[in-house]
Amino acid sequence: LGPVGLAFFTWDYGVKFGNIRTLGILSYGAPLLSTLLLIVCGLAEASSTLWLACGLIVGGALLAR
Repeated sequence: LGPVGLAFFTWDYGVKFGNIRTLGILSYGAPLLSTLLLIVCGLAEASSTLWLACGLIVGGALLAR
């Protein structure tokens, strides 16, 4: 199955049985979480541009709410 198959399975389950609006808003968190994980693991630098991008992601999620 693997991680990609698990991701598709959980997305499908969420679309069928969850609140699609909430699922859409939460999907904005994926790039934010991956960026923060890269910083924590030392694979990315926490620059001002990166923090601006994170702020824009959060702003987009708030607008979609």
